Amino acid sequence: MPETRPECWKLPATIGVILCCVLLYPMLICGCHFHAIAVAPTIVPIVWAIHLLASYRTATGRAGAWLAFGFAVLWLWLGFESNLKFAFG
Repeated sequence: MPETRPECWKLPATIGVILCCVLLYPMLICGCHFHAIAVAPTIVPIVWAIHLLASYRTATGRAGAWLAFGFAVLWLWLGFESNLKFAFG
């Protein structure tokens, strides 16, 4: 039987990703035109959530992954409304 590693580090890492993106994002935009540097804090939570969805091993890990994915979708929508929409028009 393969040895399983605990997933207890993923919750603090998820909270850290969310907090870093939420705190960093407003410093990178002004709200009037597109800022390419602000795309990274918009995309990082969705990449992290997809990683969590692809790597969970327990029911708790699955629930945490879906919560992170839900936040990431909301964050992507907010990023689009505040910055990314200026890239398209």
